[in-house]
Amino acid sequence: MNSENVLIKKANWFKRFFTVERERWFQYGETENDAIVTINEMKKLFLDQGMSYFSQFNDPRMITSISLAEIIARSKKIEDFGAPLDLRLVLLIARTHKFLGNDRDAKDYAQWGLNNIGEAKGLIKDFEAIGLGSF
Repeated sequence: MNSENVLIKKANWFKRFFTVERERWFQYGETENDAIVTINEMKKLFLDQGMSYFSQFNDPRMITSISLAEIIARSKKIEDFGAPLDLRLVLLIARTHKFLGNDRDAKDYAQWGLNNIGEAKGLIKDFEAIGLGSF
């Protein structure tokens, strides 16, 4: 049984998930034993590298420290951080501010997102929900 599932090996938020040269494709093999070996390999990779990746999000200030000015300027800081320079990042920041109770900041990011929605019409309701106090 072959699979095209992916577990990423490198530690960079955006690039880890979307850059082909940083991906490792796992073949599950033809037998149950082949699949078990592959799953154990995936588990080891996650424990060795995945946990350190996710640990960077233990402090939400990592997300809320990104300013609208840095997003607008497409800051090198954000590139180094590995974040996508688009509305999804702004939505993540707005939601994080909302979660932390920073309603004014959440609304500022949500309004910027709405003002710059472009073709991403599917995100309108998400930004509006933050602006209305729900999400």
